[in-house]
Amino acid sequence: MDLKIIRQPLTVNDAVYQSSGEIPIDEDFILPDYFAEINKMLKCKCEGRITSKAVNGMSLVIDGHVCINLMYCDKEGAIYSYEHISPFSKTFDVSEDLTGAIVEATLKNEYLNCRVVTERKVSVHGALTAFVKALLMKKYEVIADIEEDKIQIDRKEIPALNSIGNAEKNMLLEEELTLSNGQPSIVNILRYSAFPTVTEVKTLKNKVSVKGNLSVTVVYRGEKQCAVYKSVVPFSQLLEINGVFEECEACAKVQLCYLEVKPVVSGNEQRSMQLSAKLNVFVKSYCDEQIPVIDDLYSTEYELNIMKKDMNIERVLGHLGDNYMFKTTLDFGEAGISNVIDSWCDTEIVNCTYNEGSLIVKATVNICILAMDDDEKVSFFEKKQEFTYKKPLEYSVSGKLSCEASFEPVSVSYTLLNDSSIEYRIEYRVNAPLCEEKNYSMLFEVGCDDKNKIEKRNDCSMIIYFAKDGERIWDIAKAYNSDINEVRVINSLNLDFVEGDKQLLIPII
Repeated sequence: MDLKIIRQPLTVNDAVYQSSGEIPIDEDFILPDYFAEINKMLKCKCEGRITSKAVNGMSLVIDGHVCINLMYCDKEGAIYSYEHISPFSKTFDVSEDLTGAIVEATLKNEYLNCRVVTERKVSVHGALTAFVKALLMKKYEVIADIEEDKIQIDRKEIPALNSIGNAEKNMLLEEELTLSNGQPSIVNILRYSAFPTVTEVKTLKNKVSVKGNLSVTVVYRGEKQCAVYKSVVPFSQLLEINGVFEECEACAKVQLCYLEVKPVVSGNEQRSMQLSAKLNVFVKSYCDEQIPVIDDLYSTEYELNIMKKDMNIERVLGHLGDNYMFKTTLDFGEAGISNVIDSWCDTEIVNCTYNEGSLIVKATVNICILAMDDDEKVSFFEKKQEFTYKKPLEYSVSGKLSCEASFEPVSVSYTLLNDSSIEYRIEYRVNAPLCEEKNYSMLFEVGCDDKNKIEKRNDCSMIIYFAKDGERIWDIAKAYNSDINEVRVINSLNLDFVEGDKQLLIPII
């Protein structure tokens, strides 16, 4: 029997490959002659950045560099900072062809050991972990309806993301940063950092516009004291995605691939800096639609050949934007602190979960403090703290919550309570796009052989069935291959389930 089948197109971002791998750090470097010799190491920090990602058939390659920053004091107690760049390339061998896939990749510091070998030579050993995920747009056609009187269908509609396309693009951001009149001139830069934030994502015809800000912090040594410079550099990028239109939705992520800040010499002073940053803008576009799903089906006369496939379907819940204040008191024992020169923090998300109606984010923050001790010597202190952010959500989540939260430190403030303790405050801006992932059994093929009839009783036209309270009408009708609408009409049933124990008449068709 030929069935008139109506199909619904569905495009999903399928994670066809996920893996992780170690990137070792083994570097020995020597300070240039124009840098002072090392008398006391204060801090050695390592930061990995991904500069490019590529899929070559059966392999996935990420390239990048490790930026090793060494902060130290010379014999006179002056603070210096030296930066060493080490490139890396990591290849992941896969079992299937990934041609056409787009890659998401992140890096995590595992450990770092830094040793001063001589006054000018440093040995660094450690490791990063690279996490990669390849997304491939896959187009399906699921069965939404079958126009055949002898087939009973239990259908519903589910909210789903119908993916339109993915795109990524690198952009170079260059800006001259000028000190204000009240700030001292630059002797040397001690550290710099930048944090990209997306402020607007807008869909156009076949394009997606992304706007954001790069928050830059530079700490430098002046003639008499250390100073902090902060600036916000706006950026915008236009990415082409064929098929996207104004009513579509899009989400964007921006990753810092390269960062360099150098002082600019003008006359006898250095009162400006040249910023060079490379950003990777990644966009996923989709339409939030209602997708028809056939939960179950059967024929009142023939056996059916059914092919189903389990699929993870995403839907957008919303976007969480919130401010969060983290407070803690740091105890330094007998170390003794007379003055804080500089302080910064590195925050890492451990996991995001959903429990009892709330989003719960567990994170760690590594608080770094550059300070003068009681003997007026420069010392470095480091304290790792754990915290939990909990926010009640207005969304009902029945599947798996997908959340890529980011915590941007908006401000860092502290109060020196005494020479051994500091009250520390970090104000975060929390950004979290929220999606729900749920598994559905989708119907792809149905076959009906009119020669393979269902065996039925021929000694009666009705069967008496004693239904229990809460039984589904569908399950009862299916058990006897009866027409569900006739079961409803004969027994005057208006709901999908039986109310109270009840005797039903089931027609044998």
